Amino acid sequence: MGVSFQKQSAIEGQLVIKVGETDFNAAYQNKLKEYAKKANFKGFRPGKVPVSVVQRMVGQSLKAEEIFKVVEKEINDYIKDNELTLVGRPLPAETEADKKIDWNEQKDFEFTYDIATVPSFGVAVSKKLSFTNYKIVPSQEKITEIHESMVKRYGSQEHVEEVGASDVVKGNVKKVASEEEDKLNLWLEKLKAAAQKEFIGKKIKDVVRFDVQKLFAKDEALIAQFFGVSKEEAKEINGEYDFEITSITRYNDAEVNQEYYDKLFGPDKVSTDKEYKAEIANNVSGSYASNAEYLLFSEIRKQLLAESKVEISENFLKRWIMEANPEAKLDEIEKDIAKYVDEYKWSLIRNKIIDDNKLEASVEEVKNDAFNKVVRQYMGGAEINDEMRTMFGSYIDKYLKEENGKNYMAHLENVLASKVMDYLKENVSLKEAEVSTEEFEKIVEKTL
Repeated sequence: MGVSFQKQSAIEGQLVIKVGETDFNAAYQNKLKEYAKKANFKGFRPGKVPVSVVQRMVGQSLKAEEIFKVVEKEINDYIKDNELTLVGRPLPAETEADKKIDWNEQKDFEFTYDIATVPSFGVAVSKKLSFTNYKIVPSQEKITEIHESMVKRYGSQEHVEEVGASDVVKGNVKKVASEEEDKLNLWLEKLKAAAQKEFIGKKIKDVVRFDVQKLFAKDEALIAQFFGVSKEEAKEINGEYDFEITSITRYNDAEVNQEYYDKLFGPDKVSTDKEYKAEIANNVSGSYASNAEYLLFSEIRKQLLAESKVEISENFLKRWIMEANPEAKLDEIEKDIAKYVDEYKWSLIRNKIIDDNKLEASVEEVKNDAFNKVVRQYMGGAEINDEMRTMFGSYIDKYLKEENGKNYMAHLENVLASKVMDYLKENVSLKEAEVSTEEFEKIVEKTL
């Protein structure tokens, strides 16, 4: 038995594994005996099948199984002992497909595997790298916009007999000269003032005839929303329609008082207009915080990919992806290969940061990450009492064991990702910059 490495380039090579009869025969013979004890072959009593019969019937597959156990162990030991960093896993060389093996008579075997090695590299994290860490401060216009949305959301509604400028009109809508009819809703406040006049003052059972393109000012998004279709389908909608009014709903803004404040933020947390607007601003900043964090991470990641000279075999990566995803198509992989390469390089950089800095995630940290996710999922961020905290806590252990431990590994990765990000923020130069929500959205659109 032996393993040899044949280097073909700085990033590709082959492992040749030689396996002799003494390497697998003892395990193979034991496997035959075990199988004979459990075998249920026609003409023999259960557990009384002769080993020779088992060998004749299933010997080839059992022998191959034991041989490849040896091969796998030898490959893993060689990679570990020689501290090789690989792209994916070793793959059988293409010549293996044409190899003729006599599993019955052959005693010595040789298998060749292609591998792609990753040369050692350094991660260029330093204070010389400078990035902008954005803090989102909403403009007064944004705060006003949110306020107006909130008073409508927490306001009251009533059914009225005559249409006003901000009412929701429900009715039967059909194209002129057509028999097909739909029940649709129209939010008048989304229309321009001239279009609103078509409906203002109208009453239940009145019929309004309108040109769809004029009413919505050729706005495909509004047309799509009104008819409940895609924007592409909305492009084809035109002509005159009749709208028979069946219901008129008026939404009244909530009165801004202590009851309103308590309903939004909890008892006595806000009591003045200044505190109210400050709370809105804080909520907006908080809602954008994860976006700002992601933008910062993306910029650091991009820079480290450029600065850290990670070399991998693109051809082997394509092949490994195809092996791992049999349904994948080569042309689709090739189209996105630059993204695959960057993703794989980043995984190598990330793992090196974890190893070099001995970053670890404790079981308790993994449980806390899972707990927070489950509570957000079921409670939507609402506060929970001690009884519910205990209930969710008892569920977490079971949840983390599900999917054969995949849930645990997913949360382990989340914790490690956070620790990597914390390490990066501590070891590069960050400059704080306050921007409005509108400015930040433009920055994101330009950057990502």
